[in-house]
Amino acid sequence: MLLMRCGFLHQHFITIVLLSTFCKDSNTQFGPKLPGFTINAPTRVTVQRNLCVHIPCTFQVPSFFTLSRNAQGSWLKGDHSQQNVVARKDGLDDPQDKYPRFFLTGEVWKGDCSLRISDAKSEDDSLYTFKLEDRGVKFSFTDVSPKVTVTDLTDTPEISTIGTLVAGERVTLTCTSPGRCAGEAPKITWEGATVRKAMVHQYTIYNGDGTRTYHSNLTFSPSIKDNLVRLLCRVTFTDNLTSKSEIVELEVEDAPPKPTTVCSSMDSKFIAGIIVGNIIILLLAGLGLLFFIKRHMKNAGNRPHESKPQGNESAYQDLHGQSIHTYEKITMK
Repeated sequence: MLLMRCGFLHQHFITIVLLSTFCKDSNTQFGPKLPGFTINAPTRVTVQRNLCVHIPCTFQVPSFFTLSRNAQGSWLKGDHSQQNVVARKDGLDDPQDKYPRFFLTGEVWKGDCSLRISDAKSEDDSLYTFKLEDRGVKFSFTDVSPKVTVTDLTDTPEISTIGTLVAGERVTLTCTSPGRCAGEAPKITWEGATVRKAMVHQYTIYNGDGTRTYHSNLTFSPSIKDNLVRLLCRVTFTDNLTSKSEIVELEVEDAPPKPTTVCSSMDSKFIAGIIVGNIIILLLAGLGLLFFIKRHMKNAGNRPHESKPQGNESAYQDLHGQSIHTYEKITMK
């Protein structure tokens, strides 16, 4: 067991020594090319001035060599006779704040050497070479050195589509700066007669890939006088280079007419008439019922009394009749 472990360590040590020997001079274009070290990256990349570009990149190492988590990666700018480091990542937790516009986005120990360039300048137009360092091994991948070409800025800001506006109804227009970058935010301004009475709000959206997009909102309530008014937005970058949007011409129409007061008053009068009519009907119905009750009671009082043949009441009626008859006789005499 001890012999096997010693043999493995001896083989690993020889591998490191060989890699160190063959790779120590490989950061020149004409250095030896070792089998197993390969890189995949675009040979040419174009970016507009003041915008950003992402260069995808992956690399492989020989199967007998395993990258550690502390593997370091660097991007060098310039031809192979004179190169300067523009991006460097030392292990996992390196903030990479030494080179603010260049950022090695990939995890080196996983074989990812992707590079992002923000706020591209004219001097960024050059060749770029990736260099690997890990446990004494240094190797520059000279097989592919991406050529970055910086062109003039042609992209322009975009204003959101709005369609026809309605007078008096609030609306928000959005101007979006060109590009998806991670550098300093540009200044976005609006131009046009409507801007005087509008609210302007500039903000940044952070994307999931580490880039940002810059926006500005223009919020206002148009009037009919704003019809055919022209608007545009202008983006000014940190080097005072500006880019302006296409001109947008507002279309504003009058708000639809509201229901007139006459119609409202007619409706209220109609409802009031219905209520008064119902009250009159109820009063008439009440008077009719009262008249019916009085008439019924009067008719009931004029009817003859019915005799009741039973009991004390019958005897009382006989006596009462006799007394009246006797009284009549006495009076006649």
